[in-house]
Amino acid sequence: MSHIFHATSEEALQSDVQQWKESGKGWMAHNGIDAGCKLRPSLEDVQTMGPAFEKRWKDFFESLPDKPVVFAGTFAGLLRSIVPRPTLPDATEKYFGVQYGLTYPASTGSVHITKALDPYAPLNFRHGYLEEEADVAEFRWVYKHLREIARRMPLYRGELPEWHPTFPVGSDAASKAVNTPVGIDAPKLVYTAEDDAAIDEFHRNRGVVSFSFTMGVANYKLVLWA
Repeated sequence: MSHIFHATSEEALQSDVQQWKESGKGWMAHNGIDAGCKLRPSLEDVQTMGPAFEKRWKDFFESLPDKPVVFAGTFAGLLRSIVPRPTLPDATEKYFGVQYGLTYPASTGSVHITKALDPYAPLNFRHGYLEEEADVAEFRWVYKHLREIARRMPLYRGELPEWHPTFPVGSDAASKAVNTPVGIDAPKLVYTAEDDAAIDEFHRNRGVVSFSFTMGVANYKLVLWA
């Protein structure tokens, strides 16, 4: 759907808009989300995610096997309006992405009125986003996990470095130019402590969209692969 999100004029969308008006079908009737899943880390993964998440796991998730840690889904396009970057891809190319969010974040914010008799007074708002290290660890884990899945998908043709963490120069985890997916049994990418820090910075600094629905409050981060 990148041709819709990156259209430079109304004329470029005319055929898609016309199809939607006439039949209610076509790309304009699609939300771009092709598939989704709920995930929990394995016990082996839990042991690598740090003490903050291990405590969160034991206090909340371990005894509740029906509670997913994250929700993830594929996305048929590149949403530059949600995640603006200094460089933009070629609108004639095709892109897909993976979006993910925490289903039960430990971090919580607050909002309070500041004047009892003035409903228009600015609120005292604190978003609380990623204040808990357990949430940071969850985002780090799911980024790595979904990246491995994406690298093995038949349509994978490499990554857009601008839409990924800025890994240290020479890092084995840095995005590389490739033309084919890796084998299903290929070794996983290896991340150093510096790589992990880059992933954490990426999640703290990039734009966030929050949704409230039946699964709870989910902090969504959009990450995209070419």
